[in-house]
Amino acid sequence: MATPLKTGYKQAIKSETTPGMWTPFIIAGPKIKQNYFLGNKPIEMVDQYPTIMTALDEKIPEFVQGKTLNIFK
Repeated sequence: MATPLKTGYKQAIKSETTPGMWTPFIIAGPKIKQNYFLGNKPIEMVDQYPTIMTALDEKIPEFVQGKTLNIFK
């Protein structure tokens, strides 16, 4: 069984080694690079939230552990 990290919510599951955690990440908008492909390496689920907040021009709360993906123009 996986050992929880900080909050215990699915953080101990590493997406690069657990195909069951792989989900498509598709995002579009005026600031997003057109036809941009992140590659075949899975992204971390914790990176989706700050990326979406950045796309919406919203402030990312300090408690957020992920990082914004490099998908912006």
